[in-house]
Amino acid sequence: MNFMEIWIISLFILYSVESFKLLPHTPEWYAKFQEFLEAPVREETVENIPVEKNKVAFFLFSKNNRPYPINLTEENLHNIGINADKLFVLIHGWCEGRHIQWYEDLKNALLDCYHTSYVIEVDWSDPAFDFYPNSVAATKNVGKIVGDFLITIHNKRKVSTKNMIILGHSLGGHVAGFTGKTVENVLPKLARIVGMDPAGPLFDNKTCERRLCKTDADVVQALHTDAGGMGYTDVIGTIDFYANGGYQQNGCENSSEEDCDHTRSFMYIIEAVRNPTHFVSKRCANWRIYQQHQQQCDKVKVTLGDFQNKERGTFYFATHKKPPFALESEKDPSSAITWKYNASFLIAGAVFIFISKYFK
Repeated sequence: MNFMEIWIISLFILYSVESFKLLPHTPEWYAKFQEFLEAPVREETVENIPVEKNKVAFFLFSKNNRPYPINLTEENLHNIGINADKLFVLIHGWCEGRHIQWYEDLKNALLDCYHTSYVIEVDWSDPAFDFYPNSVAATKNVGKIVGDFLITIHNKRKVSTKNMIILGHSLGGHVAGFTGKTVENVLPKLARIVGMDPAGPLFDNKTCERRLCKTDADVVQALHTDAGGMGYTDVIGTIDFYANGGYQQNGCENSSEEDCDHTRSFMYIIEAVRNPTHFVSKRCANWRIYQQHQQQCDKVKVTLGDFQNKERGTFYFATHKKPPFALESEKDPSSAITWKYNASFLIAGAVFIFISKYFK
């Protein structure tokens, strides 16, 4: 058994143990977890895996064709009217495709709240359903394909890039970044990119050229819900929201869903689109100050669903354990997160050492 196979087995055990919340959810633990995830594949990951254009599809929705999407191609663009006040582009993440439920929910929320808008669902499921490092290596070329298509939409349908907003989840957040880079090479920057818990593994230590970056659009809005786990840890946008501190979400402590924290990102965004004045956040130095000393935070407040706001900085907000997630009023969020310290990272280390020796 080679090192990569050992790593995969250990990763499976780690995620299984983590799903039962047997490991401490602290920034220090997440940093070690991230280092463990990346160690064996950092050098082996091949960047820029080629992606054929026909492996990325585009499906157009408007209020008039909500149940029946149009499969957009460069050939049929000239026959389709896209006179968009807003053009929203949705990009899914790893091991997802166009029929994922959050696509449907977010698409409907956007069309309900932005009546003259259009929504494009990007389907890059073929490269997304692959060994994770391979999907990571495909994000740049998928982003280039999406960016080239948006340039074509601009040229053929005269849709301004200032009316384009991309919302990407997990790996889709980085695809959105590469899309923005591609567009910027030819046209003015995109208006906004919304990264919904952009993926962390194999991205946390990369430079701007190799991931979503604050320069990829006029406004790059990042929502962190599983920082250091499946999500990106550090500030990555022009404005970064850390929900419940960013590491563990209220209500996910005892969840059997191992991606509970990660998926909360698009759940919050969907709710925020429908309720743009909810999810009031404050610009603070850190989560502890937000919890215990809000008077030390800036007076600046931003709501998660305000896609016109151009404030910059790091913002925090707390949520309920279940929908509706937004707090009814601003109150002391100190009870929003319950940390568990049932074991230590030594469990993971012991498992890895045991497997390494057993299969030697």
